Amino acid sequence: MALYLIKPVVWNDEGYRRPSGAKFISGYPAEHGFGHEEWNNSDWLYFSEGGEQLKIFHTEGFGKQPLSDFDGRIFVFMVASFKGTQYLVSIGGRATSLFSNEEERRRLADDLDLFELWQDAWRLPGVQQKHKGASEFRRFWKKEYHWVPTWICPADCYLALKQPVPLDPQSLIGRRKFTTMYSKYQEIDRRLALRILDRVPSGEDGGILANLRLACEGSRAEDQQDDVARIERMPVRPTTRKALVDARLGQGAFRNDLVRIWKGRCAVTGCSVEKVLRASHVRPWRASTNRERLDPQNGLLLSAHLDALFDAGLISFDDDGVMLVSDQITLHDRQLLGLVGRLAVTPSDELKSYLKYHREDFARLRAQQKS
Repeated sequence: MALYLIKPVVWNDEGYRRPSGAKFISGYPAEHGFGHEEWNNSDWLYFSEGGEQLKIFHTEGFGKQPLSDFDGRIFVFMVASFKGTQYLVSIGGRATSLFSNEEERRRLADDLDLFELWQDAWRLPGVQQKHKGASEFRRFWKKEYHWVPTWICPADCYLALKQPVPLDPQSLIGRRKFTTMYSKYQEIDRRLALRILDRVPSGEDGGILANLRLACEGSRAEDQQDDVARIERMPVRPTTRKALVDARLGQGAFRNDLVRIWKGRCAVTGCSVEKVLRASHVRPWRASTNRERLDPQNGLLLSAHLDALFDAGLISFDDDGVMLVSDQITLHDRQLLGLVGRLAVTPSDELKSYLKYHREDFARLRAQQKS
């Protein structure tokens, strides 16, 4: 299982090689004039140990999130806000958290001589205004520099973007923005992580981008396992937890309701072979609330091959139930897969609202394939 996280970091005009003196309105950066993450792309933070090329980087903390349960399987998408737009600025893949390992943080900070970074920060007028002279700032930094390494990952899985990549949260998650507070984070699923990777221009380091994509890619079963593990940690009633687990696995009341609505047949082909019918969510699991996850109107009973295509955004349906097919699928393959027809029943108003979300996702993927 892997963990995919969007984490806000401060804006930086120096390519995250050293603090840039950007204006901050809250938190540690506003108080001191810089953020520890402003060195994330600096050569100081790359090193070799045990024959492996490694990278350390910084974000603020994650509260009670049990990061140590996912050592080496965390992907941190670092996002910075500037003039009303959120930008992807770097990605740390196959990462391990050092938040709870103070001894290792200090060892790395000392081994890499990170105390010397104080000069990068002190050159900024904003830092000088907030501290009483270079000697006082050096004493302050002596207590602070070991906080730079809060993550460690393989160097070939850390992407330092040459140019920040603007993101459109509305198109990605159906919301106006990702979280912007440095102390907060958003957990996303593998599919969304891959879609964000698709936003990275091909001019970036192709080898590292390929490594990240390969490391992110997994099976649908792995996605389900990840989600079930998260459900088990939810502070909900046992009956709700069981219903959510069942729904994520396409079982229980959610499946039974879809079988009833579609009379035990695939919503498109009419196939009634129970073992090949899948209870598929229309609005993806991670983009849904718990209520939506259990809502049978947010589901279709589909034959296994249609379920796989629908989940991958290769087919969708309009408000009349007519099937929409991605240009990625050739005419020959459409014929082999039987991709003609429509839903057996005209969608209800509730189902239409969920299909609208799926259709927008389908359209975005289609546009990306053409660009």
